[in-house]
Amino acid sequence: MQKIHNVVAKIKRNRMHGRNTIEEVLHLSAERGYIVFHRNHEDNNVLSDIVVAHPTSIVMIRTWPYVLIMDTTYKTNKYNMPLLECVGMTPTGKNFIVATTFMCNEQAMTYIWGLDNSSVAFWGRDNEPGRERTFCVEAVAINVSW
Repeated sequence: MQKIHNVVAKIKRNRMHGRNTIEEVLHLSAERGYIVFHRNHEDNNVLSDIVVAHPTSIVMIRTWPYVLIMDTTYKTNKYNMPLLECVGMTPTGKNFIVATTFMCNEQAMTYIWGLDNSSVAFWGRDNEPGRERTFCVEAVAINVSW
């Protein structure tokens, strides 16, 4: 069994062409047309937060913006980073992941950054003309206890 694991790990390393895991995520996201926002720590320029959204999911949330569920899991991944997922729902009751955000900590400003960049991914930098902004970071910040 260990031999199989070693072979699989070697194949993955070869595909990454010397990139580390997070560099590979950014590379594959860009290569496959995902919308990605990220920021680095000011002190050491290490990646701290990342928002990833698939273009099809963006089209779907713009088509059906009526239900958006956000949930956070804490330290359940390899890097012990909080994970914020935004999930939409179609009129037939099917769920779809709209955006996934890995965050460096659980501080309010980190959540605001993640929600704000998710909003930009959903609606663009400027809201569509004549459309109210349905995803409001300020309302979320007021209604969530930090």
